[in-house]
Amino acid sequence: GGGKPKGLKGIPDRLVEETLYIECESDGSDAWRCADITDILRRGGVGCLPTDTGYGFVTTIDSKAGLERILKMKGYLGCKKPLSLLCNDLATIDQYCYGIDRQTFKTLKAAFPGPYTIILPASSQLPKMMFLDNKGGKHSWARKSLGVRMPDDPVLRYVQEELGGTPLLVSSVPNERSEELDEEDEDDDIIGVAQLQSCRIDYGSSWCQQVDFVVDGGERPLEGSTIYDLTGEPTLLRHGLGDLDLV
Repeated sequence: GGGKPKGLKGIPDRLVEETLYIECESDGSDAWRCADITDILRRGGVGCLPTDTGYGFVTTIDSKAGLERILKMKGYLGCKKPLSLLCNDLATIDQYCYGIDRQTFKTLKAAFPGPYTIILPASSQLPKMMFLDNKGGKHSWARKSLGVRMPDDPVLRYVQEELGGTPLLVSSVPNERSEELDEEDEDDDIIGVAQLQSCRIDYGSSWCQQVDFVVDGGERPLEGSTIYDLTGEPTLLRHGLGDLDLV
């Protein structure tokens, strides 16, 4: 008897009794208010954080339960959805990607921190990802490429530093505009409409009850990141907030 109510629609339970809501200034001047959420993330929890291109669901790179929760919240069944990785520094990108030559390194140095997603070949250091079949069964798969980001968002940067640089898997927070469109994007947070964020958090959304914490850092830009694929010949996949003179 007793205990927390079961997760909605088979989503694993929250780690907390009640979703933690934190409001802080968009410039990060009171980002210390986020100190409590780093413990939740270390325990494999899921939350909503601001980035420089809208809000995203995050969990640590090694949290299988957190990844399952994000996939189920987004309704990703029967498809492989590679989430982007929020990295704290170039050394972390180098750990999870390979084939970074001098030119690629120069591109990364010019892009980050900033509103770019760079797709690179994934290294064997990257933990296997999970995908859910149509009945919610769990399967693992090895990714061949990885979209890396290093957002220039003061609130997010504070949380990343408090985590000691542990990278975070990120998936954009759904909103009315993205839900109306047919999300045929082959990579969540990489291509298509997934990043059409609402500027402020809608506390009436059902996902608000499914995450462990929500950090409201005020308005963030609507446009997504500018995306370059550097797994072969440099290719622009989407023009977002970042300048196009990068490559």
